[in-house]
Amino acid sequence: MEASHDGVVAVKNRSVVMNSQGVPVVMSRNCEMVLADDKGRERARFRVPYGARLLADEPGVVLARLSFAKLDGLLRVASDFAAPFFARWLGPDEASRAAEWAVRIVISYLLSPSQGFDLADAGQTRRLVATFVLPGVVALGALGDPAP
Repeated sequence: MEASHDGVVAVKNRSVVMNSQGVPVVMSRNCEMVLADDKGRERARFRVPYGARLLADEPGVVLARLSFAKLDGLLRVASDFAAPFFARWLGPDEASRAAEWAVRIVISYLLSPSQGFDLADAGQTRRLVATFVLPGVVALGALGDPAP
């Protein structure tokens, strides 16, 4: 789903059951997400498919620029910013790939926070990097750039 406006999202005709991981699963065939602007005007409406998992519950703020359609631009800017930090240990191509990978991990944890990592805590952020980023960077550096 892509939002073209900032706003608040509400789930309409919401009928869910919790799966074994505690995630709500949509059981209604006419469930919709409605995006309203700051004045309460409806700006967009999206059908939610039967069986979809709701990763966040309403009401929630939607940032138009952090949508799937706009994510490539965000990744490019953030990766360009982060690549020089990896260039100390990797060649330019590997540093660029490692930076994009690290940015994707951070965005993933920002959009779907984990019980195990709080990115506002420096110690937990270091543990996340040591667990998920460094092993890939080490492997990438050892292999060189296998991409054609």
